[in-house]
Amino acid sequence: MYGMTDMPVPHTQNALVPQFDYDVWFRTICPDCGFSAWVGPFYLPTYNAMGRNALEISAYPNPTKDRVKFEHYEIVQTSVYDANGAFMFKVKVTENQLDLTKLQTGTYTLIATDKNGKNHSLKVIIK
Repeated sequence: MYGMTDMPVPHTQNALVPQFDYDVWFRTICPDCGFSAWVGPFYLPTYNAMGRNALEISAYPNPTKDRVKFEHYEIVQTSVYDANGAFMFKVKVTENQLDLTKLQTGTYTLIATDKNGKNHSLKVIIK
């Protein structure tokens, strides 16, 4: 899947290996017809014919007012993106918990890196 460009949005990629983990990178076409910098890797698991992988990353409580605790993976750092996908900050995670008290009410995407270096994406709502 190297060198794929001009994909429609949303995009469905066929012929992926079931129950396999992929790392994917993204970039966008800019108004000047150039490209943004690549961002990633983002962890992308594929699913078996019976449904989703048994252990997906999750965080609770979600929605939250202040902090979340991660489940199913030992997370060491997290990048936080706003609802428009703009990078906000990166922070180390301690005791598998993330302090989100400095965020305003809204929906955020977390890219959580586990102790094995894999990235997991999840949405968190701050109320």
